[in-house]
Amino acid sequence: MSKITDEIVAKHKASGITTYLLKVDTTKTATDTSEEDESEVIEQKEGVYYAILKKPGRKEIGHAMSKKDPLSMGESFLKMCWIDGDDEMTDINFQDTVGVVAALQAANLFEVVQGSLKKL
Repeated sequence: MSKITDEIVAKHKASGITTYLLKVDTTKTATDTSEEDESEVIEQKEGVYYAILKKPGRKEIGHAMSKKDPLSMGESFLKMCWIDGDDEMTDINFQDTVGVVAALQAANLFEVVQGSLKKL
């Protein structure tokens, strides 16, 4: 059972800090064609893990970008942006999936926008 509850999510949303809810559900696979539930209701069931992460700042982005691979970058974001959540999310070796999926999803915290550079 997750230690994250709807009340904890509401408290962090009300804090004024931009936060994200990261969910890893080991009961579903990537090939599962069921409709993804985008609700913010916390499921308290076995195999579902949650973490609350803050929006990364310049320091967190710089540290994560110094990593050589996406998994290390995501793990860096996960550690540096961590506010609260299930400890299993930070363990890359836990069940061979939870920590890895959490780290790869945390890498998505870095927002990429289109830019261009032209010689004048």
